[in-house]
Amino acid sequence: MPPKGTSKEEKVFKIGQIVQESNDVWNMKELEATIPKKVGISGMQLKDFIQAALDEDVITTEKIGGGRYYFRFPGLAVAETDSKHEAIIAEETELGGRLAETKAKLEQLQAERVVSDDRSAKLAELHALHTREKEINAELKKYAALDPELLHKKSVGRSAALDSVNRWTDNTMTLVSVCKNQFGIDESEIKRAMGVTQDFDFIEEGDLKKLVKVK
Repeated sequence: MPPKGTSKEEKVFKIGQIVQESNDVWNMKELEATIPKKVGISGMQLKDFIQAALDEDVITTEKIGGGRYYFRFPGLAVAETDSKHEAIIAEETELGGRLAETKAKLEQLQAERVVSDDRSAKLAELHALHTREKEINAELKKYAALDPELLHKKSVGRSAALDSVNRWTDNTMTLVSVCKNQFGIDESEIKRAMGVTQDFDFIEEGDLKKLVKVK
């Protein structure tokens, strides 16, 4: 029985972990006999949680003959997680390029000393990029929680991702400084427009390990 206060998302991933570690296929009757007790849900909630696990791709289902079976083999989990991880990193790289392009445009405005309404558009774009960065970090946390062994094997990749996020953070702080010094905008106003919170800071290796710890 998991500890009290466990979130729905944690319970969904726990279902995936149980099915994957069994290295076997399950029918609904077997799930009903095992999952509620181990995950801490009622039998009435089971079907909703199984559907959530399917929606989150933490388990897979196939109809074989007249029955429906559920499974999650380690090789499949590693391949899918690896693919999603690479897609997220690729998107982060693309967004990093867009951020660099936006920074270059701001530097050009600084050189030309042009002050116009375009400044607000640039700040809005930076805000959107920063929001997407947070979504990417959330995706990385979710897939790391599902398969910690994969992240352990990819420690080099994790370090690269950490460096990338911290470079992103440094670029954001640099842009805040540029807008403040060039346009005379109050720093708190810039951060509010970009959606930068008070706890926005560089991530250390120890913080990343906490994020990928499976509860």
